[in-house]
Formats: sequence, C-alpha cells, structure tokens
Amino acid sequence: MTNPYKTVFNTPAGDAVLADLERIVNATKLDANNPNPNSAIWKCAQLSLVQRILNQCQAENPHQG
Repeated sequence: MTNPYKTVFNTPAGDAVLADLERIVNATKLDANNPNPNSAIWKCAQLSLVQRILNQCQAENPHQG
C-alpha cells in the first residue's frame, strides 16, 4: 500500500504547503510578558500537527500510530 502522506507531501506543491505550515508554526510566538494559556495550547497543537505530518511522511505504514 502506498503512503498517502508521501503521495501528498513529496511533491512540489506538498513541499510548499508543508514549508508554509512550518513557517506559520515558527512565527507563532508566546509572550512571556503577557502569558496566555490558550496561546500555549494552540502553539502545542500546531507543533503536534506539523510533527505528525513529518512523521507520517517517513513511516513505512502510515496508518499505525
């Protein structure tokens, strides 16, 4: 079975989308002077989503885990 994550993200368009997602995640800053727990939760969710995509692109069987 083919890896659907590789099919989508291992293309020029997929690379561009993934690069944009990584840029957005890295651009999201938490402010130590005005901490907001909701911002921290949102930042963690963004990081988790991008990491999930990267992990699944490398997985042998992307339907597990």
